[in-house]
Amino acid sequence: MASSYAEPLATVLLGASAAWLIYRARRRVNRPLELHLHKDGCVRRHTVSITALKQMPHPVVLDDESKGVKVSELLHSVVGLEAEGTTGIFYASDGVKSLPIPANELGEGVLIHTSRTGGPVRGGPIRLRYPPGKAVQPSPCGKETVPLSLKGVVKLCVSG
Repeated sequence: MASSYAEPLATVLLGASAAWLIYRARRRVNRPLELHLHKDGCVRRHTVSITALKQMPHPVVLDDESKGVKVSELLHSVVGLEAEGTTGIFYASDGVKSLPIPANELGEGVLIHTSRTGGPVRGGPIRLRYPPGKAVQPSPCGKETVPLSLKGVVKLCVSG
């Protein structure tokens, strides 16, 4: 079956399946972070782009030279909310979600947006990492309890 001239070049050259995979890969790299605030029976939703995360004040540079922003800075910059008094649950693109993170530890996490080479983060576009002793939870395989490290973070739900 002949392709119409209006179809994207990727579809013509590679076929519909390959074009769909390219589209999904690009969408994944540029997918923004959703921030949902639950308070008094209401939900306020915010969307934070990767660009906005990179432009937030007080960036963090980790030991492996990757760059990110603390969760406390995200909450303060986007909605003027202090992490104290709130509980948060993170969701990943593959359906994995964290256990609730208590208020005294929620703000300590780092949302990593840039690798040490300046490119996208492996397991990104946003990866979450907590320091030792903070947000300790069972690993996805359930064999050990470790500080939360979640790849492909797409949403944070905060209540309190």
